[in-house]
Amino acid sequence: MLDQLIYAESNHELAERQPILSKRSRLLEEAILGEARQRLHARGYEELRSITCEYHEGMLILRGRLSSHYLKQLAQESIRNQPGVTIIVNATDVTTLLPIHYSADRLSTTMLD
Repeated sequence: MLDQLIYAESNHELAERQPILSKRSRLLEEAILGEARQRLHARGYEELRSITCEYHEGMLILRGRLSSHYLKQLAQESIRNQPGVTIIVNATDVTTLLPIHYSADRLSTTMLD
């Protein structure tokens, strides 16, 4: 019975502290996301400014579209060693757009010549 009473008191204390912990967690998350955005913007590439960041318990997820693998790697390296981030998930897509006047056949022929 004493164990049940201690458990009930512990749950009550935890319930009282939950809003404080949640607020602290949100502030930490906002600070980490803000720094991640700042690091991406500091690289000077307009495309990196369009990347969105999500953060959850040490994991930072990068999402968006970039025109090269170089920019994808640069985005990831910008976040590396950021305090509070233990895992980086680089979910950005690389999409290279060819000019409309090039067809796949012409491109293949050009590349083989």
